[in-house]
Amino acid sequence: NPYNPKTPKSAIGRKPGGGAYAGFGEAPPTHSKALAAALASAAKPGKSLNFARHKETIATELYREFNRDGFGGALPEKFEITWNAKLLTTAGLTHYRKVTRSSGVSEYHARIELSTKVLDTAEKLEATLLHEMCHAAAWLLDKCAKPPHGSVFKKWAARVMRVYPVVRVDTCHSYQIHQPYKYRCTQSWCLQEYGRHSKSIDVDAKACGVCNGKLEFLGKFNADGTKAEEKKATAFSLFVKEHFGSVKERLPAGTPHKLVMKELSVQWKSGGGTGKKSRAGDESGNADAEKTLEGK
Repeated sequence: NPYNPKTPKSAIGRKPGGGAYAGFGEAPPTHSKALAAALASAAKPGKSLNFARHKETIATELYREFNRDGFGGALPEKFEITWNAKLLTTAGLTHYRKVTRSSGVSEYHARIELSTKVLDTAEKLEATLLHEMCHAAAWLLDKCAKPPHGSVFKKWAARVMRVYPVVRVDTCHSYQIHQPYKYRCTQSWCLQEYGRHSKSIDVDAKACGVCNGKLEFLGKFNADGTKAEEKKATAFSLFVKEHFGSVKERLPAGTPHKLVMKELSVQWKSGGGTGKKSRAGDESGNADAEKTLEGK
């Protein structure tokens, strides 16, 4: 049997008859004054808000508002909040640290880590950050970490929910995690579906975890279930794909990637690719070359 029956069973759910993708779960129905203020702070006049681009600003503003109004300013004014793309099933984590000095005095520290993959909307960020701040308050103010969702955590959760009644602070998040890349078992009586954050399942080496049937790749989908449009490769990116290996071989061993790309850009501009002069006098694709060199 060429297929591996141990494909992880973290499936989105079986769809009868191979039907189209249903919704991926709605964002929690929360919208506090703190979130409204944070969004207003991050948004630019006349432009729609790009959450992925402004999530750090939104998180910082939310923390400031929550700390002031929900926790009475008891948490540190400057608090470390980081984002981690490797958190695939956990919305957020609060890390604790206790340092005992030689004098016997103990210092309590905490930081919050948020998931780039799971928290894809401002509403999810709002609920998760408030949850993690309750953990931080339990540790920094009450010196209590266990049980993680015990009476001390619930005390802070009840307090902040009185201030923000539309935000639900539960012991775990209840919203669906959007995994854009979809796979499905080809067995007509199974049709088990699997989601991933990247195109990471090798359908020739993996099998359905339910029936051991062959898997097929369905494509990339948006959060609303519609199929994502594939971005067309630019002429310059195709040129790089075709010539990168040969150019790298001609350069000295250990040449940095940036210098390889610089050489490719020179060749492109000199007409070695399809970067011909346009009517406006610019070389088509040069903008792509410059962006690649700048790492944008």
